[in-house]
Amino acid sequence: MHPVRRLGEDFDWREYLKWEEIADDILERVRRGLEHWCENVQDDPLECYYAHAGMDPYEILLVYSGAREDVLRRMPESTYKSLEAALTSFIERKIRVWERRARAWWRG
Repeated sequence: MHPVRRLGEDFDWREYLKWEEIADDILERVRRGLEHWCENVQDDPLECYYAHAGMDPYEILLVYSGAREDVLRRMPESTYKSLEAALTSFIERKIRVWERRARAWWRG
């Protein structure tokens, strides 16, 4: 359902867009940080992404984004859920990529 219909006429689009922009920025920083850590610092990127897949998304967001805890706590729930889903999707996608690379390497 469209947010205006769900939230009523007093819905503040500017506030919503501000939080969406903050969430996009956080996600981009987390993606870059996680890619750097798993693919340039760690010995086994696949193992690294598997380990992060099992972690609490909130902790990953805090560690890799540099965001303060109060920013994530104040974020509207719907925006946070979208951010969490995008992070989970990113990690799952990276796992699939590295699994394909590992299979190709084993096949020779």
